[in-house]
Amino acid sequence: MSLAFRRVACDRGGRRLFDDVSFALAAGEAAVVAGPNGVGKSSLIRIAAGLLPPAEGAVTATGRIAL
Repeated sequence: MSLAFRRVACDRGGRRLFDDVSFALAAGEAAVVAGPNGVGKSSLIRIAAGLLPPAEGAVTATGRIAL
């Protein structure tokens, strides 16, 4: 099981929330998503869950991912 973001960007409401986000998590690893309101934390989770397509970049998930 793994989750990888490669140069992912997110646009919402006509503005870029974040861009060039890259990371990889292997089975058993965890990440913390923190920041002020409106910077795209929920959108990042939605992209990871496959509920929202990234504006740019690629997301690769293998196996079952727990969010």
